[in-house]
Amino acid sequence: MLTKQALARRIREARHKRKMTLKQVERLSGFSSTHISEIERGRTSPTIAALTRISEALQKDPSYFIEDRELEEVCLASPSPATRERAERMSLEVRPLTSGILASRLRLYSLRSSTAFEGRVEELCPGDVCLYMISGSAHVRRGKEVFDLEPGSSLHAFFETSPIVSIPEARTEMFIAIDPQTLPETGGRRAEVPVP
Repeated sequence: MLTKQALARRIREARHKRKMTLKQVERLSGFSSTHISEIERGRTSPTIAALTRISEALQKDPSYFIEDRELEEVCLASPSPATRERAERMSLEVRPLTSGILASRLRLYSLRSSTAFEGRVEELCPGDVCLYMISGSAHVRRGKEVFDLEPGSSLHAFFETSPIVSIPEARTEMFIAIDPQTLPETGGRRAEVPVP
């Protein structure tokens, strides 16, 4: 999280880059130009609601003002050598498609199976996981729950531990997106998931 002074600087710089006056931000956000000026000088901190409305006025995502790393309008994450490696176990291939998209830590994978498979897929957790079946079928187990997936179906769930995936047939493919989330034992911090 940014300090009050760093947040103030970012808001001021974002306003200047858009060539906006305090009055223009006032009109778009609903907050007085005096209040916005106090925030820009680091004399007061905005509430989350105020920061969201100021962000909208400045046409920025609110995360821009709270992420430690200042990100440009467009971020390009080039593949690292690790993203080109393939994790193969028996008949299962899990291929990283990204090394983590900046600002969100989003991880994307392609999972393919050339024959039947059953086991844990360590890349799938911890965090919010979205699976999209491209071909074949799969059964995903989270605790006592079992979810059946077929082509075109998707599953979105929070996984604290790696799910058990059963693939009953050959030539199964799925797309996986993972967003690491807060886990109870992290005390409210995002879980750090190593980049593959």
